[in-house]
Amino acid sequence: GVIYQRFANKDELFFAAMIPPPADLTRMFRHSRLKGRKLIEKLTLSMLEFSRQALPVMLPLMMHPGFRLEDLAERHPESPIFVLRREIGPFLLRERDAGRLGPVDPRGASLLVWSLAQSIAFFEKLGAHGGKFAPEIIYATIECLWKGLAPRPRPRKPRLGS
Repeated sequence: GVIYQRFANKDELFFAAMIPPPADLTRMFRHSRLKGRKLIEKLTLSMLEFSRQALPVMLPLMMHPGFRLEDLAERHPESPIFVLRREIGPFLLRERDAGRLGPVDPRGASLLVWSLAQSIAFFEKLGAHGGKFAPEIIYATIECLWKGLAPRPRPRKPRLGS
């Protein structure tokens, strides 16, 4: 009976219990000394670790018939998944504007980093590669990601009189 004093029904109790685990990624968005590829690597690896922890919570949550991501965001705006969602786009925009990323849309770049981290965690959960990808595969994938995000070399201006 005491539980129902705090939660109106079983759905509210379920959604309150199914909060993604904490993540300590946001400090990287403001205080990282890493730049360029190393920063994207660290960000992706950190998001992968978060995804590995969050996936077991998110899967049953997503399967609930009453689940809507935006309802969860409204109830728990400071949950790590929503803090990350708010922070990553502006972060990548600042990196692009500082010339440390190529001329990419930060929204697309955000989705790419999220997708990579979550896909690896998802396939591991399915049992691919014995439940854990080898680090060299993950780093090779991040390298492919970086090649798409890296700043482009500036064309050289022809010298006069040459």
